[in-house]
Amino acid sequence: FSPADWLVFYARSVDVFECYSAAVQNDLQRQGIPAERTMVNYYGHKLEWYAGATVPPEWANKKARFRIGCVANYRKVKGLEFLVAAADILQQKGVDFELFIVGRDENRMIFKCASRAASQDRITLTGRVPRPWGLIKSFDCLVVPSLQEAMGRVTIEAQACGVPVVATSVGGLPEVIENGYNGILVPPANAPRLAEAIALVLGDEKLRMRFRENGLRILREKFDLNRTRDRLLDLYRQLTG
Repeated sequence: FSPADWLVFYARSVDVFECYSAAVQNDLQRQGIPAERTMVNYYGHKLEWYAGATVPPEWANKKARFRIGCVANYRKVKGLEFLVAAADILQQKGVDFELFIVGRDENRMIFKCASRAASQDRITLTGRVPRPWGLIKSFDCLVVPSLQEAMGRVTIEAQACGVPVVATSVGGLPEVIENGYNGILVPPANAPRLAEAIALVLGDEKLRMRFRENGLRILREKFDLNRTRDRLLDLYRQLTG
């Protein structure tokens, strides 16, 4: 059974499903959960959580003008192979960059992919980094190349760290990234479009600044922890009378 199957199985004992994105809510409704038994309540964040995060010393010095980052444990749905292919395209375009991929690679799948890439000397696989906010702060652009994504919490964390985002237009990612406002959305499984968007962000400092400012605005308006807490408390009060 998938998680959605189990939710349907237990649905009779559940009054309300709290969903952390409208994409998840829509999935539940497609599985037969009535709309009135679902609610969307986004992840809550506080900017103070990220204020003290610093770049780990071993990665403090950049080896290129720009540092591109991605935070994802390797799974096929994360689309990391397309990011590596985009890195090859950026190298062909003459962009001076290094690419950091942060996350577990238990079967060395992304290692094998990166080792075959023309841009392999520009790619660093850090492995798992707990609370990688300091490292995220060193990125000039965070990339989320997912083929599927329920929410993409790292997109929120990147904006809290003041880092512009390029992401695919799948699942809950468009609920965080408004194309052209606080980041860029591209079709999934499309390395040329991914490379084009990354190059656009890296090549325009004013655009990066605008994405940073608007990202913080979205964070305060939509993902503030106090707002999430209040919605959850209201739900509990409704359920308990």
